[in-house]
Amino acid sequence: MATLGNCSSHLASSVRLAAVGGHICQIGALEGFDISAPAMPLMLKDVTIHGIGTGSRRALERLVRAVDQTSLKPVIDTRYRFEDLFSALDHLDRSAFGKIVIDLQARG
Repeated sequence: MATLGNCSSHLASSVRLAAVGGHICQIGALEGFDISAPAMPLMLKDVTIHGIGTGSRRALERLVRAVDQTSLKPVIDTRYRFEDLFSALDHLDRSAFGKIVIDLQARG
């Protein structure tokens, strides 16, 4: 499970949703570095929390500029409707080339 942004507001729910022996990845810190979560579910589930640094704002701005200038587009292997999530996950297990996209809204 990946948690973006303010860890304090999401960590408790991430621990609650994580499987026994699960991993929570805290990606970046937008609102400080203090975190809190109930200790008992964290210990009973044997959850591991990983911190993932994302680099500086300047580096992100340079990356965005480079993507814009080169018209870089992600390689999309296949798109799936949300109803076909399990098929998408099976496809991902078979080592897809490119991104697997899950459309959360019906296309009209």
